[in-house]
Amino acid sequence: MAATIALKTIPADLAEALGDMMRWLDLYAADGVLLIVVLVCLILLTVMSRNDRRRLFWPLVIGAAVILNPVLYYFVYCRIIYWRLFWLLPDTVIIALTCVRILERLPARMIRVPVFLILCALIMFVGRYTYGDSSFTKNANPEGVSDSTRAVADYLLSREESPRCLTESSLYMELRQYDGNIRLVYGRNAENYITGAGRRVRRIAAAMKKKDTSYKQVIRLAISRKCNYIIVDKTDPIPRYLRVKYKYEKLRTVSDYIVYYRSFE
Repeated sequence: MAATIALKTIPADLAEALGDMMRWLDLYAADGVLLIVVLVCLILLTVMSRNDRRRLFWPLVIGAAVILNPVLYYFVYCRIIYWRLFWLLPDTVIIALTCVRILERLPARMIRVPVFLILCALIMFVGRYTYGDSSFTKNANPEGVSDSTRAVADYLLSREESPRCLTESSLYMELRQYDGNIRLVYGRNAENYITGAGRRVRRIAAAMKKKDTSYKQVIRLAISRKCNYIIVDKTDPIPRYLRVKYKYEKLRTVSDYIVYYRSFE
């Protein structure tokens, strides 16, 4: 019964996915001029060159089937991945190739040179510098991390060139962005992102998200991976008896976190 209900909802979900795709395409195309130019270039290429027509046909058909596919959008891409597919669109290549083919068909060099200069001028003066738009501002935080993450990372790096850490999700998502020298016991793989992680790591990562964490298993995992640093929320510290038993020293509180350290030398 539940499976039947789920199957009945799929057409409506696919229609919603198609609407999402159209909104993404609308954002990509902006005022639509780019798509019009690309379509005109494709028409010119198919008319001017049989070889180009043959070479472009299947890549364009396959690309359209992959990108403009609500089934793939619904089951695979979703909003997280879909916008990145636009990086695969060969619109710039198609426009450039059309310009080259037009120049090749002109009869004399004396004509080709001024046409080439005119095309360059069109690119330079008609094209729009996207990042000069008022909607873009200079990023004062290029790593995209919070002040508390930056404080923790700077403290760790001030102690060691390549510290090894075990921490909760509110930190590991940003620590890896801030500096690649900070080695994490687990990252997004604990959430089965791309490669995934072992059952034990996933269990520990889930435990670290909860208040009143059972730190015994967490510390044992840290020791098994020779992890020098354990970083936890300051509202949920590691009990003293566990720190004494497993020789993790409380270094200091940095912003919203407590940093614990153990040497394995």
